[in-house]
Amino acid sequence: MPDDNRASWFTGHRIFEPDWAEVAQRYDVVHVTQVGYLECAYAPIPCLGGVTTMTGWGPDVALWLKDPR
Repeated sequence: MPDDNRASWFTGHRIFEPDWAEVAQRYDVVHVTQVGYLECAYAPIPCLGGVTTMTGWGPDVALWLKDPR
């Protein structure tokens, strides 16, 4: 387990958050479908160097990265 506060107590891996500024360069909005939420909520999702999670999201939620107008 990594020896820093970014280590997950439930996976033993380092947890990464998305780079939302980078995501916003390609996408206007991120939408979590109901099925996507049920399949991924709170589960560790492997990524380079550790894991990420959908903790804090809900089903059918959209995060606008740019002004929708």
